[in-house]
Amino acid sequence: MTAATGLAATEPGVSHRRRPTRALAVTLAVGITAAAMSVVTGSSWLLLPTGGCLALCVQALMWPTGGLRRLTVSLPPAPGPTRVVAGEAFRRQVQVHNLADRPSPRVRLTLVVDGLSHSTVRVSALPPGARAVAELDGFAGQRGVARGVSAVLTVDDPLRLVAHEHRHHLGGGVIVHPALYRAAAVPPDDQAASPVDHLGDGHRTPAPRRGPGVDLLGVRDWRTGDDRRRVHWRSTARHGHLVVAERGEPHVRQWMVATTVADGVPGAERLMALAAATCTAAQRDGVHLDVLAWVAGVGRPSGDGPGGTDPGHPQVAPTGSVMALLDWWAGLAHFVIPTPAQVVHGVPPGTTRLLVLDGPHLEPAWWRQLGRRAAARGLAVTRLTA
Repeated sequence: MTAATGLAATEPGVSHRRRPTRALAVTLAVGITAAAMSVVTGSSWLLLPTGGCLALCVQALMWPTGGLRRLTVSLPPAPGPTRVVAGEAFRRQVQVHNLADRPSPRVRLTLVVDGLSHSTVRVSALPPGARAVAELDGFAGQRGVARGVSAVLTVDDPLRLVAHEHRHHLGGGVIVHPALYRAAAVPPDDQAASPVDHLGDGHRTPAPRRGPGVDLLGVRDWRTGDDRRRVHWRSTARHGHLVVAERGEPHVRQWMVATTVADGVPGAERLMALAAATCTAAQRDGVHLDVLAWVAGVGRPSGDGPGGTDPGHPQVAPTGSVMALLDWWAGLAHFVIPTPAQVVHGVPPGTTRLLVLDGPHLEPAWWRQLGRRAAARGLAVTRLTA
């Protein structure tokens, strides 16, 4: 797939091929052996099995497949691509329609999604104009994005010497999100050390910062020394005693997550899953996130890179929703390890904490440089270790 196995996008269309089976190879071997024995022994009778074997092979190759060509395959309408989590099974429905004016042959239907397991079902003969819906199961072994789904219809000649295949490129796609095993426990930074309010829906929201501000945070009973201008007269009339309005500014925690791993690094996928789980939990807790990864590209000048060059350019994740962020994690590919200068340079203003993926691929010198640069920016750094 795109993130892990380099799957390219496919356009809708149909392709046909004839695939020789093992039985055809055996038949040819028998014919060639009989011909050789005829030459050695001088017996023309041995040419009969040779001719018979060749005739069977030609007949299998020329076997008509008009009924197969008149079968169409399509996916049911869907609002978007199929989404599944790595390590889980998924199911797709495929519609088969017989456009011919005669019954179709019995075929095998195989759902092919590169990077995922294939599944095959048998489709019985369809009357003219009939439709059938087949359900095929697949398994998502690793995260990634498959931008094309193919369905292969296969029918054999009567002797099973040649398999005739029609591949229908259906478009669509499958997005495999990383498995969210657990989220890292991130300690609160100085600005996020205030208590949190527990809401009824199970999510957590940072407690607001009370004091000067314009946002109405709530009302409470009058206390001695309160400013008269803070009296909330509507609530006072409703409750029958003085009630004041509390205003302030809601506290916002702002984190940046740096994906400091590279393709091929041992444990990279596990670190990516940890980062994705941590980001998802933080986003649901109301934390403002900036997620950056560095992908391979044309180098730019940088004093910390190997040979004075930049190993990649930053790619920013969309954090408008949890689903958009998970889709980004699924499609992330060709990522490289950034330099400490790149990481700190990518930190947006207002960030309160920097989360960095940790692993044996990062040398102590790398962490020392990051620590010095982060301290100069006043950043709290947290290591995410799988």
